[in-house]
Amino acid sequence: GPLGNGFRLSVSGEQLRETQVPLPEDHGLTELEGWERTSGTVELVYEPVEGQEFSFNVLKSKEQRWRGNQESSGAFRYYQDKYDLDRTQTSLGYRGEWGTVRPEIRFTRSDFEVTSSRSMGVAPTRPQALRDDIADGNVAFPAGGSQLFTLGGEYRKETLENAGLIGGSDSAVHKAVYLQDEINLLETLSLTLGGRSDTHEIFGGEISPRAYLVWKATPSLTVKTGYGEAFRAPTLKQISPSYVGAEGPHTFYGNANIKPETSRSYEFGLDWRDADSVYTATVFRNDIDDLISLRLLSVGPGIRRHYIYD
Repeated sequence: GPLGNGFRLSVSGEQLRETQVPLPEDHGLTELEGWERTSGTVELVYEPVEGQEFSFNVLKSKEQRWRGNQESSGAFRYYQDKYDLDRTQTSLGYRGEWGTVRPEIRFTRSDFEVTSSRSMGVAPTRPQALRDDIADGNVAFPAGGSQLFTLGGEYRKETLENAGLIGGSDSAVHKAVYLQDEINLLETLSLTLGGRSDTHEIFGGEISPRAYLVWKATPSLTVKTGYGEAFRAPTLKQISPSYVGAEGPHTFYGNANIKPETSRSYEFGLDWRDADSVYTATVFRNDIDDLISLRLLSVGPGIRRHYIYD
């Protein structure tokens, strides 16, 4: 609610819990893990004048997950496997209206930490922490009475701390710029064209186009169809040649020769709405190149299996 003098405050909280489900044929193991999460968000907004808005947002979440497990070598002991997941996200933002021009900018810092504990003296997995610093912004402005342009950009720095990395940490920087044009071809027909250019400090650049057509065939029926391309860089674990993850019965190795995933998507949808009901249906197809997966390198000693991201 409002605090006065242009300030307003929003507070929310949530607690969720789900018990674990044991495996029917072996109650020492878990079919569905148990989990509990407590989270809260506080947002303060300041609007000194109409059309100029500043915001500050903090999200805090603590989560625990647990399951029954069994050692894969030695005494084959049953043990309780627990993970604590702590997330903190802080953001500062600005949104304005300058006549027909609408700028928006935001900076976000997200921290995610994972720690493990196990009963019966079983060694836990390594602790790890991930930090994302993201600065992004865009500006929307009309042109010619029938077009709305949106120009934007993003800067992201990802930092991973994990004992499986040489030196204990690694980082990567992602940059992107994009342009979108929403065109009113007719009163009932609109076309959206866009392009995004991504630059990754390890993989270089990639351009992803997008096109989407929306036709309001009748007052109740809307037809939508589109095509888009996308780019997804590997995680720091996957691309770091120094990474070795050796928890449990498996060993995982990073691979500096991995390529980013690229995808092409096609979509066709129908949307029917009247005074009493809504019906929607969508058909889509996604084609992915250079899908990142795990390749088995070797087995042994014992049951240990060695995998590399590829």
